[in-house]
Amino acid sequence: MFEFIEGGKLLGASRWRIFTKHVIPHMLPKLVIVRCQHCVQVLIIFTHLGYFKLFFGGTDIDCSGSPSTPFS
Repeated sequence: MFEFIEGGKLLGASRWRIFTKHVIPHMLPKLVIVRCQHCVQVLIIFTHLGYFKLFFGGTDIDCSGSPSTPFS
């Protein structure tokens, strides 16, 4: 365990105070970086799916055999 959390416990801090004053500031930069990485990964996946014309919801499937162009 981290020394600053143990010090807070020894000085009588509540669980909420330790969480807000010690744990959140320690983890916040890492959480922001992970969040940004996930957003970029989702955008890359959407770009790849768009390139292959694989869309979520609302996709019309034409089984008539004649080629169709998008937005026509």
